[in-house]
Amino acid sequence: MFQEQEGSAQCEVCPDVKDDSKVPDQCKWKECPMGYTKKQDISGRTECRICPEGTYQPDEDGTHCLPCPQGFYSNRRGSVRCIKCPENAWTPTSGMSSFFDCTGPSIQLFNDEEHQERFVIAYGSSTPPAIPLGFKMEFKYARVLSGKWSLNGGERLGEGELIKTEEVFRIEDLDTKINNEFCYFPLDLNKFSGKINKTRSGMYCASWDGQPDTDNYCVTDKTKQGQERPGNEPWCLEPEQRKPVSCGVPVCGWDTVCKSTEKGHEYRGSLTRTDLGYDCRNWKADWPHPNADYDNEADFGVGEHSYCRNPDPGYPTIFCYTTNWLKRFDNCDVPLCTSQPRYIFKSGAKSKTSASFV
Repeated sequence: MFQEQEGSAQCEVCPDVKDDSKVPDQCKWKECPMGYTKKQDISGRTECRICPEGTYQPDEDGTHCLPCPQGFYSNRRGSVRCIKCPENAWTPTSGMSSFFDCTGPSIQLFNDEEHQERFVIAYGSSTPPAIPLGFKMEFKYARVLSGKWSLNGGERLGEGELIKTEEVFRIEDLDTKINNEFCYFPLDLNKFSGKINKTRSGMYCASWDGQPDTDNYCVTDKTKQGQERPGNEPWCLEPEQRKPVSCGVPVCGWDTVCKSTEKGHEYRGSLTRTDLGYDCRNWKADWPHPNADYDNEADFGVGEHSYCRNPDPGYPTIFCYTTNWLKRFDNCDVPLCTSQPRYIFKSGAKSKTSASFV
């Protein structure tokens, strides 16, 4: 309780869980609530300090604010939990404080090319969890904001390109390809093609030529500008001393022990033997059988290796070319994933759709 007016007949209750005093500003905390941390000033009095944006504290009497992990953000002070990014999206580092820090494949959907005031932004290829009142969830137009997208298995389109149809389509008809643009796969590190220009700590990378407003995107080269890559992941130069640092790009959590779909386009495991026991041949070799040409085969994990894959949109399952003269190719026995959902990023974003309505 406190009483700040001399001669008052009654006391007022201290705000929140503060202890007795004469004026409100001098009320002491009994315990710090969630979203705050407990600190002591030089006089030994307990203070409860609110956690800043980008952090949270889920317990009472916490001693420090916790940064939101990668793939989450908090946009309010005093948060007791962090908000998960839209499905298929991630943040470049921990401690992010805005929805717009989330990065991932996204597409803008609308009904009228001339009147685009109302639209949906989708992050995957299934029905969103909520529909705004009066919004018709059938579309004729879509503009790719990031990533690679196709409609009903058609041509893949990239950033800024427009999907335009005579007949209406739904979000479920869209597909976004996993293509090393927002994450990287260690076995195919050089296939990373993302335009990410921040270090793991959240600082903007230095430009490679030292000039302002020039290329500062993360790369996968072993050496560049006389500097060596710090590990087996995308990197850039930090801005102060121009030393090589990691960009914090997440590893793509593609299927490695099972397949999420019957066709298995997402499979990135290390199986090198077919269902009938044949050894797989390197995808880049032409012996003992000629290689077939597949469009955008890198998007399906085909590279300088002999792992089972399915780069053919029309083929029903995972396969490989064999080293046997009498057997050109054979299917690989990879089971369907049943116990866990499919993940795009190891930070925890599932490959379902989330949608943001504007």
